[in-house]
Amino acid sequence: MTHFTCFESLTLLVGQWSGIAPGGHRLRVEYSLHANNSVLMEHWHLRTADALTLYHMDGDQLMATHYCPLCNQPRLNLIEQNGSQLHFACVSATNLQNASDEHQHTFEIKLIDEQHFWRSESYIASGKIMTEAINYLRD
Repeated sequence: MTHFTCFESLTLLVGQWSGIAPGGHRLRVEYSLHANNSVLMEHWHLRTADALTLYHMDGDQLMATHYCPLCNQPRLNLIEQNGSQLHFACVSATNLQNASDEHQHTFEIKLIDEQHFWRSESYIASGKIMTEAINYLRD
């Protein structure tokens, strides 16, 4: 699957989704297309703040820029695709003073079917990696 085809597969997420975090709180995320369908916006409705991730192509590279409540903006590239599972890794970030400061380091999305997807995120904080995985259901 090409990176463009991976972008097209992510557009199947357009709509509203909910998941339960390991701590028991409900997470909501909404996906929508913008800029003549060339950008997929992921809008996280978190307990204390909102976050955005914008997916787009840069030539033949699928990129994601995460606008985090931590006030930094990691840029992640699709580095691996295994079936319906996409793996993104941080290649740079704005407003990040040190690479060991807290930021989104990697994430994976697995498209299960039209009503379900799985997402795992890894953050670096004080040089340590913390990972959380959640199953989402279409609202």
